[in-house]
Amino acid sequence: MTTPGVLVVDIGSSHTIAMIRRGDGTVETLLSDHSPPSLPATLAQVRDACARTMPEPPASVTITHPASWGPTKRLEVAEHARDAGLGAPTLLPAPVAATRYLVDVLGHALPVGATVFVADFDETGFAAAVLSHTPGGFAVLAADDARAPDATAMPVESAVRVGQAVLGSAGVPAERVATVMSIGAASRSPLATDTVQRVFGRPPFVVDQPELAAAHGALFDVHALPGPGAPPLIPVSGTPQPGPAAPMKPPRRLATVILGITAAFALVFVTVTAVANATIAAPADPESTADVKRDAGTAAEALLSYDHKDMDASITEAKSYTTEGFGREYVQNMEDLRPTAESEKASIEAEVVDIGIVENTGEAVEVLVFVNQTTTNSNIEGSRVDKSRVTLTMVLGHGGWKVDDMKAL
Repeated sequence: MTTPGVLVVDIGSSHTIAMIRRGDGTVETLLSDHSPPSLPATLAQVRDACARTMPEPPASVTITHPASWGPTKRLEVAEHARDAGLGAPTLLPAPVAATRYLVDVLGHALPVGATVFVADFDETGFAAAVLSHTPGGFAVLAADDARAPDATAMPVESAVRVGQAVLGSAGVPAERVATVMSIGAASRSPLATDTVQRVFGRPPFVVDQPELAAAHGALFDVHALPGPGAPPLIPVSGTPQPGPAAPMKPPRRLATVILGITAAFALVFVTVTAVANATIAAPADPESTADVKRDAGTAAEALLSYDHKDMDASITEAKSYTTEGFGREYVQNMEDLRPTAESEKASIEAEVVDIGIVENTGEAVEVLVFVNQTTTNSNIEGSRVDKSRVTLTMVLGHGGWKVDDMKAL
């Protein structure tokens, strides 16, 4: 007997994404429309696509929506869903779903009592929400959005104003926000990075496929309801394609994010990979272990530091600890960062506080490094200390162990 699947529809201000999770745990994107028709027509498209793809009606339907929608708008959505033959859906604010994905699926630490700011960017608009992590889940404290006129790019000043207004309405100062998460199709745009930087003086977390964060969070929330034996959530990757989806491996606890290593708005892109389920191993002898840890620590402090007064020296020193391939990527990222770092007089000093071997594949060694980064720039008073974790992939090269990849946790 086939186990009924679940359906999630993420309705944004200018897009609609529909995803299903089948009974065997496979996930497929049914619809990804950035120019959707009317809501009734869109939900009818979702119904028809679901009927073509699933042998039975979904066991449950969850619709995520902008947190700023009021009761009347939410009631309208529920009525349209019933009229389209989708039954009585569960309505879930998109920032809540995205935060559940960040915390419950990706494993991001956010203790009860902490607040999170979710910034949702698309091509012509911006939505912001402040959430509190309560013992019962995530509660929306304040939310608002703004659209650019005539489908043009939104001015950064407008987005900054929305962000500051939402913080003010929630009664939460920017410095007390534990995590800033950026979602939506335009999360890596200059508007997104500049807006968050100007409001918070720091870059946001950006998950892999940020346009799917709310949908994935809703799928996880639905999955949490069944009893023992329910199949694991299996997230989609890549561009949505029609046709059946093959079973995929369950996700590791942490997935891809972007670590901003500076207080400037430009980001150094690094990939996050979970170390859950990894084989804990070390180089064959204690002397090699000590060498790897020594070289990784030295490299981490150089790669995660810079001084705006002499960017050339900072880049040259850090590059000396990398392989040729990763060195080229690092230099390009730092050159992109240079204008902002120099104009904002930004500097970072990284200090390794602990280090350990995670995995030895025989060809490379994965090292986990705990780092404190002290940041100074013209946007903050004094300095700020950020606690970071990175993994470095170390390979043996001329003159010692070199960094071949850097991943942030």
